[in-house]
Amino acid sequence: MEHEVLRDRYYIGFVTWRGVEYEGKHPRLIDPVTFQQVQDHLTAHASSGERSRKHKPYLAGSLYCGRCKSKLIYSRSTGRRGLLHG
Repeated sequence: MEHEVLRDRYYIGFVTWRGVEYEGKHPRLIDPVTFQQVQDHLTAHASSGERSRKHKPYLAGSLYCGRCKSKLIYSRSTGRRGLLHG
């Protein structure tokens, strides 16, 4: 998931090695209160029923058809063998 990096406790001064979390020697990049607010927001978003996109195109939502003015959509298709087309 694209927001997994936002759940990384490294930002509040911890490191994980071989499944064990340790207090790091590096400075905190954000304070624990802000980190927790982000966690709460991510959890609320995840339980809202909205789908996360695995691949978000760079220009998503900003391209329109010059003729009919409809938003252009992006899709990725796979064949029977699981290979991407296009």
